[in-house]
Amino acid sequence: MNQNSIDIPNGEQLEKLPLWAIVYFARRSARAGGLLFAEIAINAPKKHIREIERALQFADDASSNAGKIDDAGECAVIANNLFYVACNIENVKREYHLGATQYGVDDYRAALCVLAAAYGALSAAYGNWLYHDNIAHQKNIEYAHQNAQTSGYSTFRDLPRRKACAYSAARSASFAAEAWKGECSEHLLEIYERASSLAASRQWNDNTPVSDRDFAG
Repeated sequence: MNQNSIDIPNGEQLEKLPLWAIVYFARRSARAGGLLFAEIAINAPKKHIREIERALQFADDASSNAGKIDDAGECAVIANNLFYVACNIENVKREYHLGATQYGVDDYRAALCVLAAAYGALSAAYGNWLYHDNIAHQKNIEYAHQNAQTSGYSTFRDLPRRKACAYSAARSASFAAEAWKGECSEHLLEIYERASSLAASRQWNDNTPVSDRDFAG
């Protein structure tokens, strides 16, 4: 099968999933970006690796606990940090150069990996914000939007929160697929289709936790 011909789910499709299935998909998309980043960005500062790992952990906490843990602020801060990292990988070579000359690393491709994690974290922030609505979270998410815009990346600040959660998850998947040059597209599509099937057969709703256990076997 030609991986480049596979259509990964878009925001409209993801929006039809239960909330925490959306966030779970975002986490798996972010994970795809994180795995590739660790592989190709040989000279990346350890703090960048840790920030991607934090994005994955908080997104996992969000989906597997169905919003019972208030991670909205942390997820937004992580997204904010990762937008900054991605921008600097692309534009500030003296500080963030990842070894393109020595190792053949494509800095743009590495930035795509970071963006997959950033939008995954932003999706989780929106999911949590639906459950934990306060001014502090609103401000943290707004800071993430502002930093993304300043860095040249678009977000979904004008959409309702649930829709922004889904569209951010789709953007995460899109960046992961581009970074992998299409090689992870089939995998992400399978996760989406499995989530859709499980949601229907198990009657998931927006209060149903979703974790790796649901996709085992």
